[in-house]
Amino acid sequence: MAAGPSIRIATAIGLTLCLPIVGAAQPVGVEVRPRIGLALGGGSARGLAHVDVLEWLEEHRIPVDVIAGTSIGGLAGGGYATGRSAADVRALIETIDWDEMFRGEVAYPSKAFRRKEDRREFPVGLEFGVRDGLRLAPGLDPGHEIGLFVSRLALPYAAPLHCDDLPIPFRAVATDLEAAVPLALDRGSRAGALRATMAIPGIFEPIVLDDRFLADGGLLNNVPADVARAMGADIVIAVDVGEPLGRREALTSLVAVANQAIVVMMAPRTLAVLDQYADHVIAPAVEHVRSDAWRDFEEIRQEGYDGAAAAGGALRELSLSPGAWARHLDARHRRQVNTSVDHVAFVRVEGVDAAAANDFEAYLFGTDADVPLSWAALEERLTTVAGGWRYGSLGYDLVEFEGQAGAAVVVREKPHGPPFLNVALAFENEALALRLATHFTAYDVWVRDAEARVDVELGTDVGVKAEYLVPLARSPWFIAPSVALRRATRSFGGGQDPPASYRIRRARVGLDLGLTLGTRSELRVGYSAGSLDGKGRRVTTSPLPRLQGGEHGARWAR
Repeated sequence: MAAGPSIRIATAIGLTLCLPIVGAAQPVGVEVRPRIGLALGGGSARGLAHVDVLEWLEEHRIPVDVIAGTSIGGLAGGGYATGRSAADVRALIETIDWDEMFRGEVAYPSKAFRRKEDRREFPVGLEFGVRDGLRLAPGLDPGHEIGLFVSRLALPYAAPLHCDDLPIPFRAVATDLEAAVPLALDRGSRAGALRATMAIPGIFEPIVLDDRFLADGGLLNNVPADVARAMGADIVIAVDVGEPLGRREALTSLVAVANQAIVVMMAPRTLAVLDQYADHVIAPAVEHVRSDAWRDFEEIRQEGYDGAAAAGGALRELSLSPGAWARHLDARHRRQVNTSVDHVAFVRVEGVDAAAANDFEAYLFGTDADVPLSWAALEERLTTVAGGWRYGSLGYDLVEFEGQAGAAVVVREKPHGPPFLNVALAFENEALALRLATHFTAYDVWVRDAEARVDVELGTDVGVKAEYLVPLARSPWFIAPSVALRRATRSFGGGQDPPASYRIRRARVGLDLGLTLGTRSELRVGYSAGSLDGKGRRVTTSPLPRLQGGEHGARWAR
């Protein structure tokens, strides 16, 4: 272990007594004390214990001068570093809808109308990309909802930001997956840094930040006590909420063994960092807490408070007098920014080409200049764009220009597509019918913003259906030519009648004129023509009439 706090405090006092001899005296009323750093570790839901560790430190007037955080520790530490109190951080965490945060895709009501149709036909959210061969996404969740949350958390601090300029200097720790090194992110997009440190491999997609491919910092530095020390801390308090090693009796599945392997790889590095750089280690009793137990916030945060209290004997030596604590809070408050961010004065879009950026800006900012754009309205529109399924996630940073506060929107495209391929498999027990269907979607086919959809069905019934949808003059109006081929078998009969069936072959072409009405509905009027050939079969010798001829029809659909 590094030198204990009592030795460091004694050294600081000794140096103070020597100041009249070796240098100028300190100003009257200035209390010389060691600089205290806080290292908050990763641990998924177990990291909710950090909230009440902060509350215990505040209750006992123990200042925090620098913070380093990994994963959920980065989220809690990042919120506290903005000058929020521990109670404010707790209230912020309580507002999170964890089901929404980890849904893996935009909520159904926010999806584009055609994407709602796709989800009804293909309810399993397994999506393949076909950009460079068939491949899955690099994570189950592109991270749109958590991206919006960290963007909101970063307000009202404008980017680019040096994290030493926060009320409490802060570092979010991420892992560079290409260079295999941990990174203490100290400047640039604070929302991006928090999004990177939370990019749990396999769950959230990694992100590109300053041309680095970043994921969760816990892979290489789960409790960054060394980062807090490098930030100038004399004494480091580390909070370890990492996943414990499981017993062999619990390692009975592929997932459990793979998870244990990751913990085994992380453990030596974590222990070495704590041993060398941490003066105090708080280890809340959260071994029993599952990684996904986000709804157990009250129980988990209480474990954090109890864990801090258990280490309280040594930590209380760091407590300030009431007067010094008041001066500390006042200094922290004076470092907070007072920028007004009631509404968005302008929008700037990054991550797409210039033409797409112009379209995004026009949509996001709206056409009514007399109605100010709120941050909530901006997030709602970003979610609507993400609901079109083409882009993975959209976040934003606060930026300032000529005294006005605006949003720099970051659009992150999906790395595996478009085009996209969805798969559905169904088996109907009563009819003994098997269905394997694929849905292929491509964008910008021949014409910008045009969408091509091809559905192929194999099994008891066989068919292919294709539609090419083209917006008219970049408006909600569109035309949609289509073609469909299908072979299906339909059985009927009941009571004492022997069963009979028709094998039907149908070919159809059509053309629709339509209007997209937001995300909820679509109006279409169209005409189709085709042919039908149906051969009847019965188990008796009585023949069934043959169905054969042309089909024509007009339709109105909503």
